[in-house]
Amino acid sequence: MDIKDIKQIVREYYNEIKGFILEYLFTKMVLIGAIFSILFSVVILFNSTPVFHVVSTVLPVDTEPQRNTNMTGFAALLTSAAMEGAQKNDKFITSVRSADTAIALWDDWGLKIFNSDPKNKDPNKIKQEHGFLERIMSWVGDYDLPLYYSYHDLQDYIRDLVEIKIDMREYEILVHMYSSNVDFTISFLEDVIRAGDTVAKKVEIRKSRAIIEALKRDLVSSKNASIMSAFSERINAEYYKIASLDNDLPYFIFVLDTPRSSPYPISPNVMYIIISNLIIFIFISTFLGFYQKNKDDLW
Repeated sequence: MDIKDIKQIVREYYNEIKGFILEYLFTKMVLIGAIFSILFSVVILFNSTPVFHVVSTVLPVDTEPQRNTNMTGFAALLTSAAMEGAQKNDKFITSVRSADTAIALWDDWGLKIFNSDPKNKDPNKIKQEHGFLERIMSWVGDYDLPLYYSYHDLQDYIRDLVEIKIDMREYEILVHMYSSNVDFTISFLEDVIRAGDTVAKKVEIRKSRAIIEALKRDLVSSKNASIMSAFSERINAEYYKIASLDNDLPYFIFVLDTPRSSPYPISPNVMYIIISNLIIFIFISTFLGFYQKNKDDLW
């Protein structure tokens, strides 16, 4: 096969494709399909709720207060052990997704998120509506369905909708949500961030108080001077830590950018909807035109 044969084959394929396009694409049926695709896209867009991206940027900060001490030996070992464990951002993220944070937010947000009865003002009396299939499965499985919403549902809501992304290069934590109700989401995200940090602080305070209690108990029975000195230093350090935590200031994170919404909705994508529907309708119209002209040969 030489170059002339290849050119001849290419020319034949080109003519066949050109003939197919002229016969089946440039037709009245395809034009009508394209017009209907535009109308269909407009209907979809008018019935779509715009969804915005709400994001807040926070920075992890030092979780251990800076202090000038001369601890050596056993005291230094205790201090280094206290600084090990989860990273700063992990502590904050874990706290945001915890049940304690959901409990802290439940009274304010339980009714706003789950309540459908305007007469109900009690967050612990928000009735759950169960579908027919859920009731059938409950009857078959012989288990009871929950009557009311609880903070566990708010915890699941946070875990499902509040996304947390760590930018390791920039050392930032992005806390974001997608929602059609921008004002509601901004307010909710602000409270989630605040409550997550506050709950994490309370956990650290409880840990410090437990450490102080245990060290004080062992300090009474200890006769070793170096151990007594180390225990005393650690007790003072934990008291200092409690003093740095027992306030309303952020501790684990610093809010670099408060929650804000994208200026334009990320959904629906107007161009994607129009182009995709146009392609689908043109394909369907072309297939129908091909079928009408060749239905006798196909069967």
